[in-house]
Amino acid sequence: MHRPERILRDWFNYRRSKEVTMIAVAPATAPTKTKIPRPGREGRKRETWPPIEVPNGYVIGRISDWMVEHRESRRPLSVAAPLLATVCWLHMKNYNFPTRARVAKALRTTVDSVDSAISTAIGHGELTEVHKTEPGEVKGRESIVRRRYLIPSRQLQMIYTDATTEAAKGRRVAS
Repeated sequence: MHRPERILRDWFNYRRSKEVTMIAVAPATAPTKTKIPRPGREGRKRETWPPIEVPNGYVIGRISDWMVEHRESRRPLSVAAPLLATVCWLHMKNYNFPTRARVAKALRTTVDSVDSAISTAIGHGELTEVHKTEPGEVKGRESIVRRRYLIPSRQLQMIYTDATTEAAKGRRVAS
């Protein structure tokens, strides 16, 4: 009869020898396969976005002052004011609203802060959200492209245009 110690020792030796052979026989890393689309199946063209221009500090300050009066807010509006200024700039250029991640990166904040500021501004009537659809460019099937536009209120647009013209005339130094 075999003693239990011998059985365990043999089992561990057997196990260790299997691991060694498995490691020794393991193949080198396989080359990665890059997917090359077939001609005519590229899908929608990649959009080239213009850089998001964050307005200067004077414009943001004017919008922030208006928001404190309009919302009767007692806390600083460190994300909402630059976001509304950027939305006004996008509206003046007739651009659709880019991805939230791009806006968050341009404003140096988080996507959650951008979402919160947008929903609060829509709730206060400072922004209106509109979606427009266009025919897509995917071959072989019908598709659409859905674009999101944020439209500032008239009062916000007037404050933005007044502040930008004052900053352009040089009455206030951009910070």
